[in-house]
Amino acid sequence: MSEITVGELLMHSLQAEGIDLIVGIIDGAHIPFVVHAERCGVRYVNAHHEEAAVHIAEGYTRLAHRPAAALGNPGPGGANLIAGLSSAYGEGHPVIGIACTRRAAVNNPERGGAWQATDLVAMAQPVTKYSALISRPERVPEMVRAAVRAATTGRPGPAFLAIPDELLAQKIDASKLRLTPAANNRVLNLGAGDPALIRQAAELLAAAERPFIYAGKGALWAGGSAELVALGDHLAAGMGSSLGARGIVPEDHPHYFHIFDMQASMMARNAADVVLVVGARLGEYDGWGMPPAWGDPARQKTIQIDVDPLSIGLNRPVDVAIVADARAALAALLAAVQQMTPARDAMPGLARYRELSAATLQGGMAYLTASSGRGVNPGQMVMMVGQFFSQDAVTVLDGGNTVLWGVAFNPILQPDSFLYSVQMGYLGTGLPMAWASRS
Repeated sequence: MSEITVGELLMHSLQAEGIDLIVGIIDGAHIPFVVHAERCGVRYVNAHHEEAAVHIAEGYTRLAHRPAAALGNPGPGGANLIAGLSSAYGEGHPVIGIACTRRAAVNNPERGGAWQATDLVAMAQPVTKYSALISRPERVPEMVRAAVRAATTGRPGPAFLAIPDELLAQKIDASKLRLTPAANNRVLNLGAGDPALIRQAAELLAAAERPFIYAGKGALWAGGSAELVALGDHLAAGMGSSLGARGIVPEDHPHYFHIFDMQASMMARNAADVVLVVGARLGEYDGWGMPPAWGDPARQKTIQIDVDPLSIGLNRPVDVAIVADARAALAALLAAVQQMTPARDAMPGLARYRELSAATLQGGMAYLTASSGRGVNPGQMVMMVGQFFSQDAVTVLDGGNTVLWGVAFNPILQPDSFLYSVQMGYLGTGLPMAWASRS
């Protein structure tokens, strides 16, 4: 590359950071940017609405385990994009929002009466981890790096970049700029964490009589399902997951406690002498990680693994805090536990827990067998529809009461096969995320 347009430079900068999908609505100003997508190995998909573009990108990030970008038009198009970014912010999805602004002569600062002049950067700041205006062509690579670094460091989340529309067609000498792969620009994997803390955690788990393992979306994002289940199997531990992490443990696993199996789940968590929390902040859906949903932390040892130091001890005090990649830490923890204790045969108290599970199931069956009065029994519909799909089919839920039926009567048996706006309950995410699951 030598002299290229700023639009091409922006595309190369995104590609260098591992972004291979951009979803949006093309405006005339975007043409110097999007025409370079295919040549740079980036797929561009045109959506019908900018908010939906973000939801498609959200679904893609969840299943591909990499950031994606969403493109918005000046003014109202960018504002629509920001509505979607608020979803990504709540859910922890690394979507890079990009929108043109009107030319700097009327937009920075706004000239009274200018058409579609909107301070998108300020609008995006409360719902992103990074929001900035690219005001000079030579800063494009640097600011793309900054946006993706913010979006992928710690707890993932969205970032936003605005660029005046007249910049994209300008020429620039790219030979004088730094365009380097993502591995040269940011930490891609924190590794397994402090070996001394891994050993301390392994000693607690090996000595525990009733360990319980709980996984959140962070463990799912790291691809740690196999390691987590193997550790749970070795310890004959109870296992559970947040609503967003469904599938990280197959929901037909004999030691898994379903999120709707509340009585048995609470009893198993309260009975545990050591709990391992991986990639979960223990928020409202998780009972804040405190009694009565969990045991008293004064008597129950807690190990927490997370890539985000700010998420550790957030709602529940911990005894061992490990800042690490979930998959790497679980693999190291499994190896250490296997050296310290042989595999166990049975989970203590499991028969009693399953008696409670059976009672919960009986209550659910009452809903399934009840007459709908008119129309269709939604529980029956969910179960019948589920029988037509393979185990690796992706289940996508939108908002409203349909979620309750979809969670209760449609088991998730594999990781990366459940998409739902857990933190926000965002209406309108269903169809865009379903489209993303086909990508």
